[in-house]
Amino acid sequence: MRCLLETGYLIPRLRELLTSVLRQRLPEFEAEGWQWMARQSLDFDPMLMDAYRSRRANRKFLNPVKEARTLPDVIHFLRIWLPELAHLPPRFLYEPWRMRPAEQRQYGVYLGRSYPVPPRSWIPRTVRKQSIASKISR
Repeated sequence: MRCLLETGYLIPRLRELLTSVLRQRLPEFEAEGWQWMARQSLDFDPMLMDAYRSRRANRKFLNPVKEARTLPDVIHFLRIWLPELAHLPPRFLYEPWRMRPAEQRQYGVYLGRSYPVPPRSWIPRTVRKQSIASKISR
């Protein structure tokens, strides 16, 4: 979102990912999200964006973490547009919610304070189970 806001452009794969998030994870804000994208994009094309929406309507949710790992130069992109995470190692840059409290202190990134925590439904179940298990074992 920061990239789109500042430059007015997103590569097509990121547009499709944003479409997937709006359509399948934030449906109550989908229309508002589309209007915002139209206002921010220098090259907004309603026909192209409608094609993304139609394609995403009939497919499963794109996993942002998996998608990020398939895009070339994404680490550089993330370090530019997520400056609060720029100094993290790649494993946490992709999934900052996997950091334990000690790692948050080590890197100075505190989830929920210096960087938002994703909605619970977006975090894979295995990560949630690990988090619960670590709290029980303390």
